[in-house]
Amino acid sequence: GTVEYANPALATMLGTSQAKLAGRSLKELGLPETLSLWSKYATPVRHPANIWQVETTIQNTAGETHTLLVNSTPRNNHLGINGSIITFTDISEEKEIEQH
Repeated sequence: GTVEYANPALATMLGTSQAKLAGRSLKELGLPETLSLWSKYATPVRHPANIWQVETTIQNTAGETHTLLVNSTPRNNHLGINGSIITFTDISEEKEIEQH
């Protein structure tokens, strides 16, 4: 799948711009873990109940590490399921507090 829209916070977290994210795949963005998870959970069965959430860690282009909570839900239109909506929540600060 390709990115249709990325908010400014995701672009900043990844160390890039919104314009550079649009039209690119998760693989191109250097998010192999997320791509792997998306392939595992969302691709085999595109079903309305196929919603998942996972915690993962990424390293952006500047070498900064972020702990993310990744959520995926099927995207529906009048023809049925036509993709997924994936949200990334940076929980790095919460994880840092949790570890201390």
